[in-house]
Parts: sequence; C-alpha cells; structure tokens
Amino acid sequence: MKHATDHLPHDAHAWWFGFDCNHLYDVVPGRASHQKRFLAAETGAVYRDDAYVICEIMNLARQLRAIADGEAPSPREGKPLPAIGLDPRGKG
Repeated sequence: MKHATDHLPHDAHAWWFGFDCNHLYDVVPGRASHQKRFLAAETGAVYRDDAYVICEIMNLARQLRAIADGEAPSPREGKPLPAIGLDPRGKG
C-alpha cells in the first residue's frame, strides 16, 4: 500500500493541502475513546462519511482555484464546520 509521503515532489516549493476527520468532534470507528463516546455530548461528535469528505474536497478545490485566480473564495457548501471549543452551541 502506498502512502502520500511515498510520492513527495522534488520541488522544494510544492505544497500539500488537505484535512482529516480524526478530531475530538469526529467519530472514528474502532477508536477506543469513541466506543465510550468520550465527550460526545460536549463536542457533538459525528461520523464524517464519504459524502462529507467529497464535499470538503470540493470546497478546498474551490478555495484554491479562487486564490489562484486572485478572487475571493465563494461561501463553502455543505453542513457547518464543527464549533471551536467544547460546546458546539458556542456557549462555553
């Protein structure tokens, strides 16, 4: 199995863009802490399915295209991003 780091570009100015779904507010199947739903109520942790990932990739691609074209990025599509902090309602 190949890993992304097996394909490092030889250009010292190359950038990698991306995201992951392995945070406190993400349910990761098989992770021991989520079997007990650690802080699930406080974080609003949910499983990020393939549709979520594809939507976020498309949002990232639109943002990068806007930057390349010197334009302001369009508003992101899809569900709202997880809240910053422990209370997903922004109250703490």
